[in-house]
Amino acid sequence: RDSRVKAQAIGINAFVTTLAKAAFRRPRPTHYVTGKNLSAVQESYSFPSGHASVTAAGMASWATTFSLRRPNSPWRFAVIGSAVAWTGVNAYGRVRAGRHFYTDVLAGVILGSTVGFLVPKLHERDTDNSSEAAADRSNPMLIQIGGRF
Repeated sequence: RDSRVKAQAIGINAFVTTLAKAAFRRPRPTHYVTGKNLSAVQESYSFPSGHASVTAAGMASWATTFSLRRPNSPWRFAVIGSAVAWTGVNAYGRVRAGRHFYTDVLAGVILGSTVGFLVPKLHERDTDNSSEAAADRSNPMLIQIGGRF
């Protein structure tokens, strides 16, 4: 179930990132380097960074899901820290490789983190104390559609 939430976050993020790239049409930094023979893939648009946004969406959805499922776990902070670190390393690597500007990866991280946080939150089940909700929680054979945290 958690992998479906993560896949949804990554898929939604990839769709929004593709739309943004088509809307902004910003060339990659390599476009400004003269004398380079670049392939069509290398000439694709740069803003926002797809690698940074997909990584941020995946890591944010993983950390959010973990935190929602285990709100009192001492490992929450390690998971969140690992997600932030991995996203940062990926974003830095894209700039260091000359594939993106800093603003590309910053926008990608913001976009991906937002989607990666919101998708698990949208799957979060209301924790009201109504009799219907109590009956749902007491029936272990009930198959539920969507995420339950």
